[in-house]
Amino acid sequence: MQIIAHTIIPAVENFAGVSVIPHDAEAFARALYAGLHRCDEAGVEFIVVEEPPDLPEWSGIADRLRRASA
Repeated sequence: MQIIAHTIIPAVENFAGVSVIPHDAEAFARALYAGLHRCDEAGVEFIVVEEPPDLPEWSGIADRLRRASA
């Protein structure tokens, strides 16, 4: 399991990997895209992404994550 987080960072020993990414929406989007690419290349089967803040600048990211998880 791969964890992608920006505020709540779990202990690494409990997971295959933990990626800590920026807390501003634009940088988060770039880092999220890169992190998901790495997971895809590594064959990761289960990815947990911390829910983005419920703010207008994060709405596009939240929408993409909802659609990807469907």
